[in-house]
Amino acid sequence: MQKNVLEYFENTKHLTSAAFEDESAAVSFCELYNQSRRVGSALLPLAAQNRTVAVLCKKSVVTPALFFGVLWAGLCYVPISPDMPALRLSQILEVCAPELILTDGLCSELCLELGAELGLKALTFSECLKTEIDEAGLALRMEKQTDTDPAYVVFTSGSSGRPKGVAAPHRALIDYIDVFAETFGISGLDVIGAQSPPDYIAAIRDLYLPLKTGAKTVFIPKTLFSTPKLLLDFVAAQGCTVLPWVSSAISLCAKLKALDETVPESVKTVFFTGSVLPAADLKYWQEKLGTTYVNHYGPTEITASCSYYIFDHIVAENEVVPIGKPFINTKMFIGDELGNPLPDGEKGEIFVGGTCLALGYFGDADATARAFVRLPPYGEVFYRTGDVGSVGTDGFFRFHGRRDFQIKHMGHRIELSEIENAARNIAGIDACACLYDGEKSMLALYFVGAATPREIALELRKFLPSFMVPRKFFELPSLPLNTGGKTDYAALAAKLGGSE
Repeated sequence: MQKNVLEYFENTKHLTSAAFEDESAAVSFCELYNQSRRVGSALLPLAAQNRTVAVLCKKSVVTPALFFGVLWAGLCYVPISPDMPALRLSQILEVCAPELILTDGLCSELCLELGAELGLKALTFSECLKTEIDEAGLALRMEKQTDTDPAYVVFTSGSSGRPKGVAAPHRALIDYIDVFAETFGISGLDVIGAQSPPDYIAAIRDLYLPLKTGAKTVFIPKTLFSTPKLLLDFVAAQGCTVLPWVSSAISLCAKLKALDETVPESVKTVFFTGSVLPAADLKYWQEKLGTTYVNHYGPTEITASCSYYIFDHIVAENEVVPIGKPFINTKMFIGDELGNPLPDGEKGEIFVGGTCLALGYFGDADATARAFVRLPPYGEVFYRTGDVGSVGTDGFFRFHGRRDFQIKHMGHRIELSEIENAARNIAGIDACACLYDGEKSMLALYFVGAATPREIALELRKFLPSFMVPRKFFELPSLPLNTGGKTDYAALAAKLGGSE
């Protein structure tokens, strides 16, 4: 029985073909196997089993070796982006309480600074490669491993203003990769064009599908996603066959008509997730590139995605795109406030169960208990997604929005209240409210006060990741619907003519 996701290496560790490739380098499966075991051996004396290790890195061929090294040592990795504001980095490190910080060669200076600030040992990839592989020590950690041990902690936006760490076990990751590879026929002939940064949940597909199947993952430079013509040129040149992208990337290519100039004929499957994809944008892709299109749905708490819908038709421009049916070994139902199942056709909250579930929120038992609930008659655990959905007569699930004030933007879950909390601490803002326009994929901040939009944006960048900083700012004489730190988003959107 497989207990550790790295046991996939038994199928691929002998391969000399490239497992991962970035702009400047490539690493083969056998090279990666040895590199990651050296990293794991370096970590063995530094942290007890199942403790957390922060991994500060950019997206490169070094990234997999760092993550896999942590797992070989029986530890749990916490991916952290060096592009985050310093305060958010500190908050994440405070929550996850790592034993040490591991880094690639691109972030060594920042890693050393954080290590010194927090009193943590900072270890670099190059230092780890000098370590001899401790076969006995790694084997002992693997022997003690269970498939319910944590593999990673990925942080998302939190309504309290502090990021939440979602901890997932090896079993959830193994089941997801097994089912994904089987459902969509991923093989050693595939080239995965990877968009996701290492600290985003969708990156697990890019990282672990190669280990199981022998496919190659090509890390696409982030800058190309703002220039769709060059992006598609790159995809075509690399011979990518699988594109697992967030919906906003698909939309941008459509809106700028990038497929009019370059059609990457090698692509056999396009997956999109993270937010609702406008049907008109999907229709453009379908008409320009005749291949398989798959809509994915699922939050971080259920290991990337729990349902899928494969399109067998060209969509109409006003069509509501289904989120489909659950993956094998995953349960989904529509429930009321108490978790009682509702009849097909009725709207309610989407509940998800099965081995796909995360362990909960790291260090936050109260939040875990609210979101991961035990339901009768067996006391089975289900995750309350907070999403409103329904099941149609065709048996497919559909998404109808949120029950609360969380939105999906650029593939990330964002609590609007976290943006507002940060803005209220800025001098010159007396009151504020943040709204999201899904059609334009745009965050907007409405505020009362003497601060200028430029001042607000600069201050917010000190506390929030770039994808959470609003693009538009509107000064108002008053915000009567924003009182006591609470926002009535629906009423405010109606008053301003915007959308939630």
